[in-house]
Amino acid sequence: MEKINKKTLMIIIGIILIILLVVIGVKAMGTKSSEANQDVYSQQQPDELSFIMAGKVEAIESADVSVKTPGKIAELNVDVGDAVHKGDVLGRIDMKEIPAQANQAQSTIDIANVNLTNAQSNYDRTLQLYQSGAVAKEALESAEKQLNTASAQVRQAQAGLEIINANSSNGVIVAPVSGIVASKNVNEGEMAVAGAPLMSIVNPDQTYISAYLPARLSDSVKQGQKVTIKISELQDKLFDGQISLVDPVVDSQNKNILVKVNMLENDPAVKVGMFAEIALKK
Repeated sequence: MEKINKKTLMIIIGIILIILLVVIGVKAMGTKSSEANQDVYSQQQPDELSFIMAGKVEAIESADVSVKTPGKIAELNVDVGDAVHKGDVLGRIDMKEIPAQANQAQSTIDIANVNLTNAQSNYDRTLQLYQSGAVAKEALESAEKQLNTASAQVRQAQAGLEIINANSSNGVIVAPVSGIVASKNVNEGEMAVAGAPLMSIVNPDQTYISAYLPARLSDSVKQGQKVTIKISELQDKLFDGQISLVDPVVDSQNKNILVKVNMLENDPAVKVGMFAEIALKK
């Protein structure tokens, strides 16, 4: 009976030891799993960012392309999305009428010079008559007035020809900056209006964020401050940035202030016009 009791006791002790080992192992695995989950969570969930302003990506360098001389577009060599360099010829205005206009202007100059010669001769003759007492002072003043008018007409005609000559060189449409054609408002065969934008060019390699901040939060930002930029179109990807401008003037209508943020890294995925949110770094 005593042997049976000892044997039973040993079995019971063995079972207890096995249970204890299992319990300890489960707890250890649970602790490691919890720590691993915490590590993953800490990587996926960084310190919460407070996005206090929003805006859009804009190009630091951009320009509208226009012409000084109105006319029909005879040639247009670019389309939206094309890359151009400063000085590239983008198109031409139809200048077929320029030679005829120049000839007409030259004829006007010739006539004005003839009139000026006649007016000068008349003035010289009238001056001699006045000095001899043959005519009154009023006649001399009238001749002098005619001479001045004829001289002014010559200068005006010459200026007209200079404008026409300048217009002939203005018929070439040139890229004012390097970049990408972002928009195009006209096509070949259409009329170009002097000063009206024919197309716009932006440099996508240099961008910034133009954002607006409620005026009540203006004390929380300053020039040179580091920020975090979130681009929603890029799956909320985060970028480092730095405030380059805090406008001291508050918009009277919406009570916001303009804040410009430079991106500290160039990413070709970031496009002009994308929506961005700005958070201050802690």
